[in-house]
Amino acid sequence: MEKQVLVFKLLFISSILSAQNAIKIQKIRWEISIISNDSIFWIGEDNPIQINVKGANNYGINIQGGTLHKTAEGYIVKVKEEGAVTIAVYEKLPNKKMNALYTKLFSVKPIPSPQVLI
Repeated sequence: MEKQVLVFKLLFISSILSAQNAIKIQKIRWEISIISNDSIFWIGEDNPIQINVKGANNYGINIQGGTLHKTAEGYIVKVKEEGAVTIAVYEKLPNKKMNALYTKLFSVKPIPSPQVLI
């Protein structure tokens, strides 16, 4: 009888411990970053950026105010007018819908004229 009680207690304690150790882990779905050497894009220059998207394969990138070209090292942004550029990363959903996940705004300025100091 004592062995049965001991076995029952051990089973009961192990079930309690296993229930307490159950950890729910929430999967991080997206991790997105847009990295530039400068916070400003220069008109007429190649402005290199890195766009890192972790956690998904089905995404799109959109730019407003300039053009974006993929290279082996990342992306090149070209701009023609002073103002601002917005780069956005979208999740592609069924039925050709897009869900905005991340946006970043960059200032656009002309390259300053050289100044001669005497």
